[in-house]
Amino acid sequence: MSQLPAESSDGLSSDLGLERANATEQKALIVVLATAVIALLGGFYLSWLLPIALSVLSTAVFNVAVGTYSRQHWLRVVRAESSAMLREFTERLANSSPQPLMKYAPTRAFDPSNEPQPGFNQEVGKGFVETEEYFFRGTSAKHTAVRLMQTKRHPSSLYLVLDNPQDQRAVHIRALDKKAQPRHSQKQVEEIEREIRSEILMALVGLFDHRLGRTVTIAFALTPSVIRAEIFDHAAFVTLIDIKADDPFRFPETLRYDRGTDFYTLFKRDIQAQINSSHTPIVMDRNFTGHQLADIVHSLAHDAENTPGETLAKYRTRFQAFSKQDQAYLQQAGQTANNGANN
Repeated sequence: MSQLPAESSDGLSSDLGLERANATEQKALIVVLATAVIALLGGFYLSWLLPIALSVLSTAVFNVAVGTYSRQHWLRVVRAESSAMLREFTERLANSSPQPLMKYAPTRAFDPSNEPQPGFNQEVGKGFVETEEYFFRGTSAKHTAVRLMQTKRHPSSLYLVLDNPQDQRAVHIRALDKKAQPRHSQKQVEEIEREIRSEILMALVGLFDHRLGRTVTIAFALTPSVIRAEIFDHAAFVTLIDIKADDPFRFPETLRYDRGTDFYTLFKRDIQAQINSSHTPIVMDRNFTGHQLADIVHSLAHDAENTPGETLAKYRTRFQAFSKQDQAYLQQAGQTANNGANN
């Protein structure tokens, strides 16, 4: 927004403008008077110049008188108009500025913490069992798979955009982001990369095992995510997992945007666009089989030592262990869902 002048309309800016105007008028007046004097002197020698000299002199006197009055009148009008415009601008700014800001402001902010927050998890848990469509953008969606175990009917359709476990560069960048977090700082980057790939693959297995007839559509992103977004029919919850990577908290800040806000629409359309532009999305519908999943997981894992079935069993075991740990942790906290970072 452009800044208002440092002085009011009666202040420095107006005075400077007036001084410039006065200087111009004074120069013009000097020229007119000089012309009149020269013509008047010439009139004593050449009689035909005398009427012209008198006419020029009277015009100069008239212009001085009219100019003085006009300048004062003009100054009063300009100052009055400036004051009125300034008042109108101030009133409009005071009345209209909150409305555009509210279009982008979150409905609620959940502060970072080291323990799951009851308020956040109650809202997300309630939204998960009531929504018809669920959208996700993040690293692995492993907590989404655990939530899916706790519901029987809703959501009816799930659309998830995950980090690509086959994209070495993307996984490496994501690992560097995680290493910047205090609780991962002692790990080697290669170890974090293995954890990321394992979490993505075990989440695929968990989503498949607990979909219960619901359709789960998965696409892999072209770039690693710096946020974790869960979007329900009524609201979007956006966790800032890497925007504040050096925060010492286990659970970063999460922002809620209600349906109808610009950011709700923005995050939802972004996920839809990534899924629609994916060349090979994974669609786990009623016709999707375990053999198909085994082939996909085996290919993504680059597991040359095991068969597709063995690779699938390995990541199924990992997800089962993780889900028990996750549910135990939540039960200890008296909650039913997790707002874990780096999902």
